[in-house]
Amino acid sequence: MNNERNQYRALLERYLNEDISQEEAEELFEYLAKHPEKAAAMLGPEDRLRFEEKMSMDILPDKAVSDRMHRRLLQGIKAREKDNPADHTPVIPVKRFVKTTWKWAAAIVLLTAGTYYVRMERSGKHPATVSVAAEPADVEPPQSNQAFITLSTGQKIELNGITENNLTEQDGTKILKGENGELIYQAGSSSAKDPIAYNTLWNPRGSRVVQMKFSDGSRVWLNAGSSVTYPVRFSGNKRRVSLEGEAYFEVAHNSAMPFMVNNGATDITVLGTRFNVKAYEDEETRITLLEGSVKVDIPGAERLLTPGQQVMAGTSLEIADHADLEEVMAWKNGLFRFENADIYAIMRTVARWYDIKVVYEDDISADRFQGTISMDTRLSELLEVLELNKVEYSIENRTVKIKAIK
Repeated sequence: MNNERNQYRALLERYLNEDISQEEAEELFEYLAKHPEKAAAMLGPEDRLRFEEKMSMDILPDKAVSDRMHRRLLQGIKAREKDNPADHTPVIPVKRFVKTTWKWAAAIVLLTAGTYYVRMERSGKHPATVSVAAEPADVEPPQSNQAFITLSTGQKIELNGITENNLTEQDGTKILKGENGELIYQAGSSSAKDPIAYNTLWNPRGSRVVQMKFSDGSRVWLNAGSSVTYPVRFSGNKRRVSLEGEAYFEVAHNSAMPFMVNNGATDITVLGTRFNVKAYEDEETRITLLEGSVKVDIPGAERLLTPGQQVMAGTSLEIADHADLEEVMAWKNGLFRFENADIYAIMRTVARWYDIKVVYEDDISADRFQGTISMDTRLSELLEVLELNKVEYSIENRTVKIKAIK
């Protein structure tokens, strides 16, 4: 046993010192994947940080190898914690999630979405891959955006799969599709007396983020389960759109024509700024300002936000002075990021992204979770992180059942 440990400890040291062949690296990581509980005992605090840094520099996409590695690591972690319950830390921030103890080193794989393998560039060869089939009950992340626009005429245009640049023209405004998939409204000549046509961009549940450029040059990014209604061209003394769901706006400055976002009884007024609005029906409305200034109005109250502030808009307006901007903007950057979130808040977000139904078999409201994981992760991989935190799950026909581990 000591000989085996010494052998792989030596390989690990050679990997950290960048003095290892491709074959030796493959042997080392196969061992780590099969025996995470033994690997945990090999690494001291300094080695752990070096290992994390080195892995972050040596990763490239390949789902099959990583699926095998991270599942074995998780299995080893669970087995180790079962034997050593006092060694388990159920709720832990993402930075400590990968640095406090090596038993959490599986997070390295999870944070990279289960889509990476180790690359040794010296040999010019890639490690052999192993075919791993997805579990039948698993749910893949959205592979494309399923967004569509509903024109003022009632016609629907699905954006996925459309390759032509010029989609249509309304009221002198061209509707284009950019090279990166962005929907673009290009203003043309039209009479101010002409009636203004309104379109709606829908981004359904189970769809990737979609981006659109308004006719004034302002931009919006729309999260899954969201829609925005807007004029094909702006006219008058205000630029007004309405939102359901979540969106990030970058507004083109025009002091003569303020930009307004409406969600029910909440109005947001800006001149030129960057801000995020989260306004799903099943959640409290939150407006977070990144740059510039915005005024938030509800019946009987109004507040002016400065950068870094967040307002919760309900029957009153509550200000948080130091919003976690990384958490707020995680969805636009392709990440799930949760800070002291309960299971219900997490699963509402997860359900919209994967387009699933969630059933709770226990009350888990007392527990809080923290961490970050890629939105390109299979549903089972994300839920395994929660499972490490004393939550069990099952997936059947796009329904997830959640219960507490007794």
